[in-house]
Amino acid sequence: MKKIFHSIIFILLIANFSYPQSQYGNDITGDILDEGFGRDVSLSSNGQRIAVSSTKNNGTPYCVVKIYEHSSTSSEWLQFGEDIVSLEESDYGYEVSLSGDGDIIAIGAAKFG
Repeated sequence: MKKIFHSIIFILLIANFSYPQSQYGNDITGDILDEGFGRDVSLSSNGQRIAVSSTKNNGTPYCVVKIYEHSSTSSEWLQFGEDIVSLEESDYGYEVSLSGDGDIIAIGAAKFG
């Protein structure tokens, strides 16, 4: 039996572990089922940007990285910029890392070509 996963990422605002946690913004979901959304995630130091990788892009074998920014006016996570898509089949997006200010992203691939 094939397992199908639909990943959902949600951010919890944790100021103190002794207090209840509350979700920060809306759920961030992948485009389709079983795309590996959330393979890796990286959050900026101020918590306003998050980079998320997927092992497939809309059902293709090409990996994708998306960056989201938290909107202070709508309290939602909105996509920031365009999808960053691999040029060929690879483990592109195996790891992602945002700089502290969220302006620079490093994207790793376990194998290429």
